[in-house]
Amino acid sequence: MLENDYIITSESGKQYKVIERISSGTGQGDVYRVSHADEILAMKIYHDISSDYPQQIHKQMLRGKVCDELVTPIDAINDGKYMGYVMEYI
Repeated sequence: MLENDYIITSESGKQYKVIERISSGTGQGDVYRVSHADEILAMKIYHDISSDYPQQIHKQMLRGKVCDELVTPIDAINDGKYMGYVMEYI
């Protein structure tokens, strides 16, 4: 679990500050509300960092948004300790 105010750096070099955990214990990982610059976003951190999730995340990022009902990853997190992605906060 990430603590409030924790700073995590994405693969693109952006730093995201954890505001609060908004979902936990629901399958693949926890979801946090985060901030970057003046923007509020969501970030999913997976429980299992040994999976093929990085490949799936990058495929989804390349594909882009397919419809308004699905949230698409916009940045990837994979720092050796945490793995996940940043997405629009809805």
